[in-house]
Amino acid sequence: MQDLLFFAHYGLLLLFGVVLSISFTGVKMPSIKNILISLSLFIVCSLLQLFAFLQFGENLVWMLYPLISHLPIFLVLCLYYRKNPLSVLSAISTAYLCCQPAKWLGLLTFALTENEILELIVRMTVLLAVGAVSLIFISPVLSKLFEKDIKSVLIFGSVPIIYYLFDYIMGIYTDLWITHNRVVAEFLPFFLCIVFMVFCLFYYKEYEQKLDANFKEQVVSLIADQQQKEL
Repeated sequence: MQDLLFFAHYGLLLLFGVVLSISFTGVKMPSIKNILISLSLFIVCSLLQLFAFLQFGENLVWMLYPLISHLPIFLVLCLYYRKNPLSVLSAISTAYLCCQPAKWLGLLTFALTENEILELIVRMTVLLAVGAVSLIFISPVLSKLFEKDIKSVLIFGSVPIIYYLFDYIMGIYTDLWITHNRVVAEFLPFFLCIVFMVFCLFYYKEYEQKLDANFKEQVVSLIADQQQKEL
């Protein structure tokens, strides 16, 4: 039972990442063609993961995950769908970030119950819930944000991209995250603070430009109305 849930969780996690990464770039999932491409990507990445798991074990699968799972998605979105590489990287990183609620709640469940089966069930349930919410509510918004200019994409995509790199470097490729190093522990709060300040400045500038454009539009409208009255 536990082994079955273990592999089911792996498969659901991969499908979750493939579907969200594609939808976050603005690719319409209801299309039969896009669904077939998503399923093909899922099968290819699953076979690569299975091969890596049988040959090297679970630990190395996580170390190779960017190459055997995220790289194929990146190449398909850039080469076939002609999406901007930075937008694709932001979308994949955001999909990776969306996995964290399921991961944390699963760890919390195990900490409270010490039951691995219950942990896997919680993870899978939360993945399904987060996936549904993301596809319905978040995907339409992010797909528009990631289609904007490079500056805007950098603002909105920097947090998931940095978190992606941070998680792999500190937790998978090294053990720095568990060394209680204060420099490592304080990096994410520091980075989030910087991004928040930049976002506030960016948002304020955009807001001011919008107000200025609305004001000019009202002035032009008043002038046109006045000229029409005079005529």
